Amino acid sequence: FPTDGFLRFTHTHNTGSAFGIFQDQNTPLILVSILGVGILIMIYRSQGVPSRLLRLSLGLQIGGALGNLLDRLRLGHVTDFMDVGTWPVFNVADAAIITGLVILAYIFLIAQPEDQDLSNMYSIKIINNSMWIKNKADENKMNYINSKKRNRKRI
Repeated sequence: FPTDGFLRFTHTHNTGSAFGIFQDQNTPLILVSILGVGILIMIYRSQGVPSRLLRLSLGLQIGGALGNLLDRLRLGHVTDFMDVGTWPVFNVADAAIITGLVILAYIFLIAQPEDQDLSNMYSIKIINNSMWIKNKADENKMNYINSKKRNRKRI
């Protein structure tokens, strides 16, 4: 539905992986999915303060992998339904995995560390045995104000 056009909804069952490769390999694909989710969780946990982009990337990949894994465990196949142009039929979980991989590639190949590091945005200070988390922009303004007060006292 519709029968022609760029975007169509076509209900198919896929017992393989992306693009229809590894057909009828449900058990190995279940094991690879579990292993993949475990590796993604280990990547997340290895980061001190994961950036928003990394969290988004890993969340999309884990969510997509778990969605396809649940279909495989429950139904013995993945239900694909989005048919775009000449691209093979896929589902939302596949789109999430691919989007997450593209974001991950951007993080590793293009993004600068300051673009994704939350430590450039926030600072943590201990004042009078209390922890304060401050926005760096506010902190810089406070440092400017404090330096003016110090300069005023010297005069």
